[in-house]
Order: sequence, then structure tokens, then C-alpha cells
Amino acid sequence: MGDVVVTGVGAVQDVGYLLATHRHGAAALDRALVYRYRSGRLLRAMMVALRCTAERQGRILASGDLPLRPGFADGGLLNVLPVFRWSREAVKCLGSREFTNSLRVLAEGTHGPSVHLVPHDSPVLRHSTWPAIEAGSLVVVEPLITRASLPTALLYLAETSDLCAPSDILGQTGFTESFADLIDEGSNDDVRARGLGREPITVGTVWAVGRWFSEWRTEDGAV
Repeated sequence: MGDVVVTGVGAVQDVGYLLATHRHGAAALDRALVYRYRSGRLLRAMMVALRCTAERQGRILASGDLPLRPGFADGGLLNVLPVFRWSREAVKCLGSREFTNSLRVLAEGTHGPSVHLVPHDSPVLRHSTWPAIEAGSLVVVEPLITRASLPTALLYLAETSDLCAPSDILGQTGFTESFADLIDEGSNDDVRARGLGREPITVGTVWAVGRWFSEWRTEDGAV
């Protein structure tokens, strides 16, 4: 496989990014990667993929400390690929001035590769610097699951987890339809009974329903 450099051209879905990594290996990274997550179900998988990216580039994946300073992504003596966690608690600890200054440093876009884990409702995404950060970074998003994004999510989960035993589970009668019905209905008594509530449909929801559906069909003798 030749060198593949991931560049900041629009946003990509996390399941698509991880599926490509699973199939073709880690791509090189030449700028900041911002992961906008919702359920956080795939955070561990993203970290595994990014560790492979770091190793491919002769770097070590390691946690970085906020606030950001000029040269934060230089790598240092250990040639680190730094990971910054912009949790609510971390942002609160920064204070307004350091928060804004950190985002301005990130928005400059002249630094090396780095990773930023940002919750989908973070003030980072509402700050005036966000458009510049977005334009200069690879933005990976955990989307709400819709009928359009459902096939990729199911394909990733089927290929990379023990979600289902049979290799042709996506072709099993009723499997994909169970998720499509969930999306159409938004929520129902069966979904609430499995503790999923009336939350938006995310990868985490798909994972939970998929495991339940697979177990139910196995117990029923259908697979």
C-alpha cells in the first residue's frame, strides 16, 4: 500500500474512517485531527487507529496538556503525536482567556499533526475560531444515524466486532430492517425496554440494538 496522507477536506464519519483503516491500514496524518464524538462508543477504536497512524510516522501517541501553546504539536524529544481531550471539565478549568488563546493557536493551522477529542456539544464548536479550525483540520464526526449513514455503520460493526457471528448477517431477514424501523420511529416501547430511552440514534444505539437483535435471533434458533 502506498503512502496515504489524510488531509482536511470536509468532514468524514468515524465509521467510514475506521472501516478504511481496518481494510487498508492506517493513513498518514499531516495536520490536526478533530474527533467530534457523541456516544463515545468508538473512542477506543479511534485511539487504536490513531496509535497505528502514530507508529507509521515514527511517533508515539500520548496525552497532551491544555492549554495549547505555540509549538504544541512539534513532537518534542520523543516525537509524540499528542492527544488533547476537550472535555467539559477541561474547558472549564482553562478559563475564558486560556480557552480562547488555545483555540487561536489551533486555528493558525501551521503546526504539525495532533489529535483533539471534542464532545459534540462542546463550546469549542460554538467559538468564533471554529470555522478556521475546521477548515485547517481533518474533522471526524460521530453522526446521528440516518437511513443514509446506516449501511456504513452496520458494515463497520459487522466487520470489526463480535456483533454478529455469521459473515452474512447483514443479509439476514429482518436485521437491517430492525435498525431502519428504529430510525423511522425514533423510539418505541421495545427500545425503551432495552434502556435506550428517547435519545437520538447514534452508533452506540446501533451497537446496543444490534447485540440485542443478534442474541435474540440466536436464542430463537434463526441463525
